Amino acid sequence: MNRVRRPPLQHPLALLFDRAVDSLCVALSDETIRHYRGTVRNFLSYLGADHPGVQRLDQLRREPHILGWMSRLHSQVPPLGTTSYIIRL
Repeated sequence: MNRVRRPPLQHPLALLFDRAVDSLCVALSDETIRHYRGTVRNFLSYLGADHPGVQRLDQLRREPHILGWMSRLHSQVPPLGTTSYIIRL
């Protein structure tokens, strides 16, 4: 299956999150790595759109950043199926 390559995400935290995914994914399958990278992209896209002031990791908070992102996923239209929702987390 051909996957469309997306341009790198332009967010100040992107490199930090990419390094974290790289360190977690040493022994994981390509499909799992793809899911991790998709989750990072989704989260950082949310941060950039809804919380553009977050430029550093120490600015992240459970509320409103993490819980707001989870709420956004949950309220998506059309709604995500349970499996899709879990994969995005």
